[in-house]
Amino acid sequence: MTMRMKKVFTLLMCLLMIINLPGCKEKTEAVERLVIGFTPKTDAEEVQEFSRVFINDIKRELAEKNVEVNKIEIVFASSNESLCREIEQGNIDVGFISPYGYLQYKDSHVKPLLVSLTLDCILESTDLKEVNDNLENITVGKAPGYYSFIYVNTATDNGSYIYEKALKNELKWNDIASLRWNIGSPVSLDTYLMPSLWLNENFGKGFGNTRRTVAELDDVTGYMGYFDMMSALINDECDVIAAYADMRREIRFDEIIYSRYGNRFNDMYDFIKIIGVTPLIHNDIIVYSSKNISSRYLQALTEILKNIAEPDESYLRSINVYGFQDIKESDLNDLQDMINLFSK
Repeated sequence: MTMRMKKVFTLLMCLLMIINLPGCKEKTEAVERLVIGFTPKTDAEEVQEFSRVFINDIKRELAEKNVEVNKIEIVFASSNESLCREIEQGNIDVGFISPYGYLQYKDSHVKPLLVSLTLDCILESTDLKEVNDNLENITVGKAPGYYSFIYVNTATDNGSYIYEKALKNELKWNDIASLRWNIGSPVSLDTYLMPSLWLNENFGKGFGNTRRTVAELDDVTGYMGYFDMMSALINDECDVIAAYADMRREIRFDEIIYSRYGNRFNDMYDFIKIIGVTPLIHNDIIVYSSKNISSRYLQALTEILKNIAEPDESYLRSINVYGFQDIKESDLNDLQDMINLFSK
């Protein structure tokens, strides 16, 4: 063995000895307390039911990742605004909030961390032909949000005409504006707000006085529930409704269909069709303050929350959480556009 090879061999052995020396374990990070906040939208009783197990799981798994937390608390903020303010002030470390609430009251240090996954019947594609042809057979899976669909009744002359134009991508504002629309509350994301964004993106001219939302339609009936809206569409009491995907699967209208059309249609998929798909409406997100939590601590907490929510028997199912995935603020750009649409 040459002198040069001996030196290299000696250096490698020294490195191996250093790596295997006891006491080289990553240094433990000590945290006095972790406060997890929820808004009133979340079922407080359900959270309180599993809170002790939730706290113990987080504490144990953080310790395994060399983050020792002395105390973990669960609190309920009075509003979205209050939750964001308490996080900004350092009184709450991480919080569960709607993306809409977060964007309305965000501050410079409050950042989105994870988006919750729920079970939903959505297609990745927003292509109208694929949505109309395949949605009946899609398997329910975990999703970070859902779409709202613009539905028409193709058993009517107006519905059939509009549907054919939509498939050919030939719809114009005058076609849409002249129809009889049935919509939900002005605070509803799936029946009012995001359908308005769809209208503006496809037929509008920007924001402010040139915008085009459901408020600019000629014939609108509002503030109805999902069942009443779909019943009106089936009975030709309106031409268009906007509602979540896919209510045709979740709400049965067999008696209404039969009384109106007899045996002409097998089910709603035969004649209730989709002429538009809104941008994705995200589920609730977890937010945190970037000035209160170290990057290592944050990474550990993120992994733990994902692990807790993943199993089929997870107690987070009681608040309709089927997992978490990473999210960036840019993922909420569509929602921000919707807020801008109604604020100018």
